[in-house]
Amino acid sequence: MDNQLRGTAVKQPEDEASLRQMFELFRADALCTRQSIELIEKVAEQGATTP
Repeated sequence: MDNQLRGTAVKQPEDEASLRQMFELFRADALCTRQSIELIEKVAEQGATTP
C-alpha cells in the first residue's frame, strides 16, 4: 500500500491498518457523488457572481 504521508510503500501491517482506518474515516465523511456535484456547482455559481 502506498503511504499518503510520505509517498513511500508501507510494509508494516500495523501501519497499513492505521492508514486503512484513516481512509475509511475520510470516506465515511465524504459526500455522495450527487451531493458533491451540487456543492461544486453552488460554489462555482457563487464565485461567478462575486466581484
